Amino acid sequence: MGGNQNIRITIMGGGAIGKLAAAKFIQAGMDATLLVRRVEQAQQLNEKGLVLIRTDGERIVFRVKAAVDMHANNPDVVILTVKSFDTEPAAKQVASLARTPFVLSMQNGLGNGDTLSRILGDQFVLLGLTTYGATSVSDCEVAERGEGELVLGGFRKTNPITHKLSAIFTEAGWNVRIGYDMQKEVWKKALVNIGINPITAIYRVTNGEIAKRGELKEIAVAAVKEAGNVAVALGVLTPQEAEEGIERMVQVAADTADNRSSMLQDVEKGRRTEIDSLNGAIVRLGEEMSVDTPVNRQIVEKMRVFRML
Repeated sequence: MGGNQNIRITIMGGGAIGKLAAAKFIQAGMDATLLVRRVEQAQQLNEKGLVLIRTDGERIVFRVKAAVDMHANNPDVVILTVKSFDTEPAAKQVASLARTPFVLSMQNGLGNGDTLSRILGDQFVLLGLTTYGATSVSDCEVAERGEGELVLGGFRKTNPITHKLSAIFTEAGWNVRIGYDMQKEVWKKALVNIGINPITAIYRVTNGEIAKRGELKEIAVAAVKEAGNVAVALGVLTPQEAEEGIERMVQVAADTADNRSSMLQDVEKGRRTEIDSLNGAIVRLGEEMSVDTPVNRQIVEKMRVFRML
């Protein structure tokens, strides 16, 4: 790959993080294509442009290349921002290209890297975890919700392309940290999501209510404790790291008090949630490792009863 301006980037997924990434790359003068599912969204983006709403309320309109066909751009890098349940079909689309690009998963949940690796091969897969806040306002608009961090690294081991990708994101204005054990990083973030996302979705509350309301905090802490036990049994986290995950979840809930989690937004809009790749994954892995996960099982069951899956 040559200079950063010459690298062809395809962002797969027209939700909040996908649109935010596209806006940042375009603003930095990079060749970025936003791949979306619906023809109507692609048409609107191509005609009206992509609107970035800054935290101060300023609206910036970018000319964007939007498409529904992976073959519209011959990408060097594909950035995956689709929901976890769409990882496999997305990977198969990437595999259909004449030349396999590097794929950076910027998704929530557990197991995305394994799915991508099985279809594309370890050497092409990287993982990225972001704490940047963004809300999808409409098909063509995304609102920034505060600065964050992007941790990225190779799926199984350090990938030679990691530093190049880090430079690309840094040039586009992201705060980047290279992760040297991405399995650990994925689990640390998953513990936060496992506590916050389903509780906010089931009880229809903002993140801050988990830190404030004792009964909600109790359920969230118990779910994260079980998930930490599974991570320890798998050898991914130490007991101390699992314990720290509980504290981090409560702290994040307090720090993002006004935020409506992505799972809550999905439930409110009648969309399928990522519960299977979070609490559902803990139940499945718990069974494999003979670790009890009754709280996570109950959470998944509640989501099923309330038709929030």
